[in-house]
Amino acid sequence: SMIAILLSICALSYGVAYYVASRFNRIAQTTERIIATGNLGERLVVDGNWDDLSKLTRLLNHMLEELEQRVDGIESVTDNIAHDLRTPLMLLRADIESSTHGEAQAQLLEELDGILRIFNSLLRISSIEAGKQPMTLVPVELPSLVNDVAELYEPLARERGIEIRLKVDESIVVGADRDLLFQALANLVDNALKFTPDNEVISLSTIVADGEAIIEVQDSGPGIPEEEREKALQRF
Repeated sequence: SMIAILLSICALSYGVAYYVASRFNRIAQTTERIIATGNLGERLVVDGNWDDLSKLTRLLNHMLEELEQRVDGIESVTDNIAHDLRTPLMLLRADIESSTHGEAQAQLLEELDGILRIFNSLLRISSIEAGKQPMTLVPVELPSLVNDVAELYEPLARERGIEIRLKVDESIVVGADRDLLFQALANLVDNALKFTPDNEVISLSTIVADGEAIIEVQDSGPGIPEEEREKALQRF
C-alpha cells in the first residue's frame, strides 16, 4: 500500500508539474510570438481564476493592453502634428505664391509664428502631463479668442463659399491657457471646415450656463457616427 501511495504521489506530482510547465511554455511561446510579430493586439489564454498563473496571465494581458494603447498613441502623434500644421502651412504657401513684394513680410512672419505656437503647445502639453511644468492660467476674453480663430480660417472658408457666423457674449472672461485653448478651438473649426458642404454655415458661439463658459462649434456636416463618439474623445 505504501508503494501504491508513493506511486500515486509521484504520478500526481508529475501531472501537476507537466500542467504547470505546459502553461509556462504556452505563455512563453505567445510572448515570443508577440515580440516577433509586433502584434500587441494578441492576448495570452487565461485558463481560470483560481491559481497564481491565471492571475499572472491576466496581469500580462492588462500590461499588453496598456502597452498597445500607448504605442498607438505614439504612432498617431506624427499624424496629429501633420493635421495641426496643415492649415497654417497651406495659408503660408498661398501667401508666398501671391506675394512678390516686401510688404507681405509681416503677414508671413505672423503665420510662421502661428506654426511655432502649435509646436510650443504640443511640447507644453507633454510637459504639463509629465508634471514638469504647471499649466499657466491667465484671464482670457473668449470673444477675442473666438474672433481670432474665425479670422484665421476665414480665407479657407471664403474659398468654398462657407460663412463663419459668430454669436458671442462680449462679457465672458475665463482663466485659461490661451494658446492651448486657441489650438483646441482651431482643431474644432478645422474639422468643421473639412466636413461642411460648400456654401453652408459654420457657427461659433459663446454662452454661460450654470456658471460655466461654453464655446459651441456647429456645422452642417454628417456628424460623428454614434459608435465612434467615445473613440473621438480618446487621446490623439
